[in-house]
Amino acid sequence: MIARSVHMSNQRARRSRGHPDPDVVIAARLRPGNDEVLDYYLLPRLDVLIEKLIFRPENGLVLDVYRFNNLNFFMEMAQRARVESAA
Repeated sequence: MIARSVHMSNQRARRSRGHPDPDVVIAARLRPGNDEVLDYYLLPRLDVLIEKLIFRPENGLVLDVYRFNNLNFFMEMAQRARVESAA
């Protein structure tokens, strides 16, 4: 998914273009200047119900429950795990 950050009167707007129905959206919110990541949002498909998301400095529980400082949680969750056989 490709998005750009636009500063709009103390709000951060995220415009997305990409797959129309992803299982998970990983949004990187950028610092002013768009040269460094501020934080990440991992949004499951069920909760991404609007086409255009607007990120503010404080988003409240509705969005900030999906906020992470880095992608470590996602990378650990996505790692392969050995499944023990039941035999």
